[in-house]
Amino acid sequence: MKLRFHSVYRISIYLMLFLSTLILSIDAGDYNQFAWIYPVLVAMAGMTAFWTVDRNPKLGLPRELANVLALGSFLLAMIEYWSNPDSLILAMGHWLVYLQFVKMFLPKTSEDDWFLFLLALAQVLVGTFLSRSDWMGVILFAYAVVCLWNLSLFHLKRELKEENPTAWARIEPSPDRDQPYTGLFNRGFFLSTVVVGISTLGLGSLIFLLLPRWAESRTGQSPGSATRHLTGFSDQVRLGQMGEILENDSLVMTVEVVDENNNAVGPGEELLFRGVTLVDYENGKWTRGPVLESDVSRTESLERIPETSLLKQKISLESTDSDALFSLRSVIGASSRRSDEIQINLFDGNLIKQSSMRRGSDGTGRTGQRGAFNYEVISSPAKFARIRSAEQQPGPELLAGLLKVQPLLLQRLKQLSQSMLNNGVNEGAEERAKRLEHALRDSNEYSYTLTMSRTEPDQDPVLDFLEKYKRGHCEYFASGLTLLLRAEGIPARLVNGFKGGEWNPLVQAYSFREKHAHSWVEALIVDVNTGQSNWIVLDPTPGTERAAVVAQLGRFPWQFRTIGDAARYIWTFYVAGFDADRQNRYIYQPLLAVALGILGLLKSVWIQLTGPIVILFHFRTPGDFFSIRGFLASVSLMLLAVALFRAMLAIRNRWKQRHDGLSDSTGLIPELALFERLLELLAVTGLTYKPVETPREFADRARVLLEASTEPASELAVIPNNIVDALYRVRFGKYPLPPETADSLSAQLDQLQSRLNVTLNRPDS
Repeated sequence: MKLRFHSVYRISIYLMLFLSTLILSIDAGDYNQFAWIYPVLVAMAGMTAFWTVDRNPKLGLPRELANVLALGSFLLAMIEYWSNPDSLILAMGHWLVYLQFVKMFLPKTSEDDWFLFLLALAQVLVGTFLSRSDWMGVILFAYAVVCLWNLSLFHLKRELKEENPTAWARIEPSPDRDQPYTGLFNRGFFLSTVVVGISTLGLGSLIFLLLPRWAESRTGQSPGSATRHLTGFSDQVRLGQMGEILENDSLVMTVEVVDENNNAVGPGEELLFRGVTLVDYENGKWTRGPVLESDVSRTESLERIPETSLLKQKISLESTDSDALFSLRSVIGASSRRSDEIQINLFDGNLIKQSSMRRGSDGTGRTGQRGAFNYEVISSPAKFARIRSAEQQPGPELLAGLLKVQPLLLQRLKQLSQSMLNNGVNEGAEERAKRLEHALRDSNEYSYTLTMSRTEPDQDPVLDFLEKYKRGHCEYFASGLTLLLRAEGIPARLVNGFKGGEWNPLVQAYSFREKHAHSWVEALIVDVNTGQSNWIVLDPTPGTERAAVVAQLGRFPWQFRTIGDAARYIWTFYVAGFDADRQNRYIYQPLLAVALGILGLLKSVWIQLTGPIVILFHFRTPGDFFSIRGFLASVSLMLLAVALFRAMLAIRNRWKQRHDGLSDSTGLIPELALFERLLELLAVTGLTYKPVETPREFADRARVLLEASTEPASELAVIPNNIVDALYRVRFGKYPLPPETADSLSAQLDQLQSRLNVTLNRPDS
C-alpha cells in the first residue's frame, strides 16, 4: 500500500512539473526557438527519476554535486540572455527548469518536494506573463487541479510519516473507526481537498484581480495562439477564394451587440459585419480600393452624440493575418485597449489595424498581433445623410473606380442587365438596383452552391456565372450584381465580411465562424430631391439556400459547441482580456472612489467629534488658561493620562499572564501543567503534539496508540482524554479545577508513566 501511494505521489509531482514547464514554453517560441523542447525534457527526466533515484536513493546525485550543478545552471541562463537580450524573463524561467532538473535527481526529502512546488509555481507565473493564448487557460486549469491534488498528497505523506509508530510499540494498523487515515481516499481526505481547492481558487481569483498588470508586453502586443490565414480579406482577392473558408467551421470572432439602452440584440435579422470593400475588377480578380487612414474616434467621446439609433458592439476577433476589423455599418466610433490600435479607411468607412501592427516584426507585411484582439465599436444603421459618419463622400476619382468595367465585358453585361430589368429600364437608380438584386436572388434562375465548375475556362468567371453556369456561392452573386450595376451606370462596390452568426444564449453573444463569411454589394444612390449620395446594401445571394448549406457545416453537436463558445468568450473577455486598462477601470478606480468616499466621511466625523475639543483646548493667551475652561481642560488631560496608564497596565498584565500561563510547568496553572506533562510522557514513544491539531485530536491519537501498546488498555487509554477534558472545562467553560480533581489526574499520569517505563524496558523492544 505504501509503495502504491509513493508511486502515485511521485507521478503526480512529475505531472505537475511537466504542466508548469509547458505553461512556461507554450508561447515562448518568439523568444527561443528551442523552447518547445523543455517540457519534453522534463517529462523524460521525470520518468528517469521515477525508475532510478525514487526507487533507489543511492542512485541519486550527491548533495555537493547538486549544489555545483545549481550554480552552473545560472551560467546557462546567462548565455541564453546574452544570445538574445529580449529573452531575460524567459531565460530566468529556464533557470528555474534547470534547478528543477537538479532537484528531480536528488534523494528527496519533504523539503525538496516543497522546493519543487515553489519552482513549478514560479514557472507558471513567468509563463502567464509571456502568454495569453487560449490553450494557456486549459493547461493552467489542469495545472491548478494537479497542484491541489499534490498538495493534498503532500500533506497526507507527512501525516503518514509522522504517524509511523516507533519500533518499541510494534503496533499493527487498527480497524478502529476513530483512527485517522485508515485509508488513502476517505471522506475526510476528499473534504479537505475540496476546502483547500475552493480556498486556493478564491485567493487566486482575488490575486488575479488585484495584481498589477503591465500595460503592454515586450512588443506592445500580447503573445498568443497561432495566426490564422483568413482568405478573402486581403488587398487582392481572386474570385472563388471565398469558397475556401465557406466550408470551414473554425471560430473567427465573438460579438456582443447591444442597443443604445444596453439591451442585447438577439437572434432576428441577420447582421452584416463589414470587413473589406473591393473596387477594381479585372479577369476574375478583385482589388481593394484606395486607403486613406485616419485615427478613429474613441467611444468615450461618443456619448454626447444625439443619435437615437445606435448599436454598440463588443468584439473579440481571433488571431488572423489580415488587417481587416469587422463592424456593422456605419461606424461612428471605435476603441480598443490603446487609442492608436484602430484606424479607419475614410474612403469606405471600414476599420483597419494600425500600420505598425500590420507590418509585424518579421518584415513579412503580416500583422504582428497574435491572440484574440478585443475592441468595441459604435455604429448606426441609419443612412450616411442622417449621421456624422467617418466615411468621406466619394470624389470624382473614386466614382470613376466604382463605375469601371472592362470594355470587353461592358456590352454583354449591359444586355444582361436590360433583360433582367425588363420594363424597368426607365426607373430610378435605386429601383433598378433592387430589380437586379431580385433577378439574381429570387427568380429561381440562379442557385447557391459551394461546388464550383467552369463551362468555359477561358471566359471571364463572372460572365460565365451570369450567362451559362448560373450556380455559385455568395462571391459570384455579389460580383455579378456589382458589375451589372456598373453597366447600368450605378456606382457599386463589393463587400466581404460576415453574415448571420450563431446566437449563444449562455453569454448573449454571436459566434461567427469562417462558414459565415459572406459577400454583398453596396451601391451609391443619389437622392434626386436633396442631391445627397447615400449607400444602400444589396444582397443578391439566395438566403434560404445559403442558410441551409451553412447549417449543414458543423463538426460538433450544437449543445457542445455552445458551451465551448461560451467558455471561449469568458476566457477571452474576462481572463486573457483583463488587461491593465480594464483592471484600472473596473477595480482600481472604483476602489479608489470608495476609499476617497470613506476618507471624506471619516474626515467629516472627525471634524464633528473634535470640534468641541478644539474649542476647549484653544487658548489665545496664556491668561485664558487660568479660567473655568482651563480648569476643565486640565482635568480632562489628567483623566485621559490616568485612563491610558491603566490601559497599559491592563495590557501588560494580560500579556504577562498569558505568556506565563503558556510556559508554566510548575503547577501554578494546574490544567496546563498536566497537559504539558502528558506531552512529555508521550514524546518518548514518538507521539508528538503538532501545532496544526487541537488538544482533543492529539488525545484521540494518543488513545489509539495506548490501546494498541499497553495492557490493560482501557485503564490508560482514557487518561489523555481526561486531561484534555479538564483543560477544556477550565479554558472554555470557565470552571475552576478543584484540587482533588487535579490530584486524581496527576495520579493517573503517574500510573501512565510507570506503565510506559515498564514497556520501554521490555527485552523484545
